[in-house]
Amino acid sequence: KTEVQCLRCHKCEIGDSQVGPDLTKIGAEKDRLYLLESIIYPNRQIAQGFQIVVLTLKDGNVIGGKVLAEDANSIQIETTDTDGKLKPVQVALADVKERSRAPSAMPENIRDNLSRSELRDLVEYLATRK
Repeated sequence: KTEVQCLRCHKCEIGDSQVGPDLTKIGAEKDRLYLLESIIYPNRQIAQGFQIVVLTLKDGNVIGGKVLAEDANSIQIETTDTDGKLKPVQVALADVKERSRAPSAMPENIRDNLSRSELRDLVEYLATRK
């Protein structure tokens, strides 16, 4: 459907966008409830690898970017250097003063552009992607 333009941000057998998660095999990984909630409430649970965070460090520096990995002691973020190139940065969680999460890149209003039957069909289509 033109109004929602899923393939602008997602790959699903066709397309090559990496803005959002690859949906080619999403039905093998996630259930219908997850799929429905992800479409209706995209900020409720952002897919792993697509979370954007902003960290304010105790020394006053601010680092923002996509979360690549996180464990009990540190977080690795993909950020942009002064030349505009992507680079990973490892930050000790003990050095973080404040952490905030950016909203999902998926628009909240997609649900407004789908009828109930279109939404049902979309969830069913995605559920069969295995």
